[in-house]
Amino acid sequence: MSPSDPDDEEFFVPRVIESVNLGRRGKETRDRLIPTRDSGTSIGLYLGLKVVRNGSVAVFCGRKDTAANLCEMAVEWFDRGYDQSFAELLDLLRGHDVRIGANRQRPKVENVVEICESGFGYDGAMLVSTMADLVQPLDEELANALSAVHKRLKYGLPSAAAIVFYEIGFADRVVSMILAAGFPVVQDRAMAMFSLRGQRARAQQLLDDWPSYFSAILTELVNA
Repeated sequence: MSPSDPDDEEFFVPRVIESVNLGRRGKETRDRLIPTRDSGTSIGLYLGLKVVRNGSVAVFCGRKDTAANLCEMAVEWFDRGYDQSFAELLDLLRGHDVRIGANRQRPKVENVVEICESGFGYDGAMLVSTMADLVQPLDEELANALSAVHKRLKYGLPSAAAIVFYEIGFADRVVSMILAAGFPVVQDRAMAMFSLRGQRARAQQLLDDWPSYFSAILTELVNA
């Protein structure tokens, strides 16, 4: 950062920043590549996520709206691919011939788990949670947005509905996402309970292929 101008972003940039392809959506005609070459916020977020597994990372934002944009960008990135399974992520890394560590070894599934669980799920989530606490007295809307990002990082889930189902008892990523797909309008606990009680048969149908433990959770919640 330039001491005389907090909006003039400067970075120590490694020799090579690998582009990550997030694919296309809707009417997009080109693949979405990150980070964006002419966006300091995009590069800062990319580098922060890349090295966060080595310890806590801080991305300085000179303005409040810059911090908000960074959070929105992180949410979009996760929506467009960071919610993939470990096996899919491993295939993606191997397909791009990514190497891990000083010995440049080909990645294994345990490397992907470490990056996601320790890097994103713990260190990254802790960082965003701290940011939310710091801005709470200054901007409640931004603090709420950061809290939402924190939960998405912590649980590795792509939507508010999936997070709600996870937190009310369906503590399995796949199961919570299946319920979220079945009840996409859910935004909070009250809406989840209303949906489960009003459409219990639908919820049970979604859980039929899963261990009976989750059906027991459904019964407990509906009868509470």
